[in-house]
Amino acid sequence: MLYGILTAMGTGLCWSCIGIVLSCCASRNLPLIPYSFLQAVLTGTAALFMVDFQKFDLHDFLILMLFVFTAGFLNSVGQKTVHRAMEQGNHAPAWAISQSALIIPFLTGIFLFQNRGSTGQWIGTVLIVSGILVPVLKEIKHISGYFVYALAAFLIFGAVQTLYGIPSQLSNFKDVAGFRSLAAACGGAAGWFLIAMCSKSSLRFNRKILLIACEMVLVQLVSLRLFFISLDTLSAASCGNIAFPLMTGANISGFAVYSIFIRREKTALLDKIGFCMVIAGLVFIAI
Repeated sequence: MLYGILTAMGTGLCWSCIGIVLSCCASRNLPLIPYSFLQAVLTGTAALFMVDFQKFDLHDFLILMLFVFTAGFLNSVGQKTVHRAMEQGNHAPAWAISQSALIIPFLTGIFLFQNRGSTGQWIGTVLIVSGILVPVLKEIKHISGYFVYALAAFLIFGAVQTLYGIPSQLSNFKDVAGFRSLAAACGGAAGWFLIAMCSKSSLRFNRKILLIACEMVLVQLVSLRLFFISLDTLSAASCGNIAFPLMTGANISGFAVYSIFIRREKTALLDKIGFCMVIAGLVFIAI
């Protein structure tokens, strides 16, 4: 149980590091697409060494390609979308909104897998939705800019989390070969490649991009490993409902610390109220 909690929080802190790099891409002219594509390719290459091919199972592999590969692909689209949100507004609210998407797998579990939501989880869901809407009350007549992109990223990341979690819900699935990290990385690389083609972006890499990409490969591999361990461990302990809240809470809190003390970003009162409501919602969902 404790191991599952620690791995979930570690996953969230790794995710906040990913958000920090996206923030730097938005504010310091670091080329997002070349960096992200290279990072995904390097992550996939490294993930190859984490796979036990002697335990290959076609059934499990097809499940991973259907759900985890697709999730990795959509994750690239989500990162590009939240990057766009950061370009148009404050980074902390944009990241907090996009990363609050755990309510989507929660609702999916209720409607698809007949999971019963507790009172705390429903209260948390309402708080998170309210926390997302509160920051834009002052602009309710002309909602635009970062909120539109942040909300789109919220929906995309919700789909990503749902797809990542589905294999763990299947009784006949066991990833004994360790293919999940590789499937997620390959999906991410495919997503960034398509984004580059659609935007006609160059995939040229300079020394700075290569250095940051190599550093983030380690973070990405650790996050994927911790993510799936926490899902399996907490699900086995009948506490799977707290996995995503713990990850998301650590993620948003870690990025908030960066935004306050490193970026020294000024936020409006409604942004702060919305952030507090989101964190409160995460706590209620975890109860």
